[in-house]
Amino acid sequence: MAISLARIDQLASTTRVDEGSSSEDPHFPDLGQKTYLRCTIGKWKVDLESEEAQEAFRLINDEGLRAFRSQPAFISYRLMIADPTTTIAVAEWENEELGKPGAQRYREWLTSSIAQKLSLETYDGEVVVAS
Repeated sequence: MAISLARIDQLASTTRVDEGSSSEDPHFPDLGQKTYLRCTIGKWKVDLESEEAQEAFRLINDEGLRAFRSQPAFISYRLMIADPTTTIAVAEWENEELGKPGAQRYREWLTSSIAQKLSLETYDGEVVVAS
């Protein structure tokens, strides 16, 4: 059974917050707080419309998000399809000190599960503007 691109976005995204949500919500940090962001470009060796890719997305949604959510200071994760063989993922953490080891634990999960299907290029840094 194939999953539509809209459903993948829905499955891969964490809880969305409404505009004006309280800064006490862990998914909506205080705008004065500098959070840590990691953006990863995935170049896939399979077509992202294929059943093989759909299964990888299911694994990310189930096991991958569980790996993220179990880490201290984790805020959110988003995954989008940019073209037929490219994804862009964004993970946000409360701070770099906890974000780097948390991201490494996710990368360990990825290596043990779907890493053979893609290559990754990651950029990271402090958030300077947020809404």
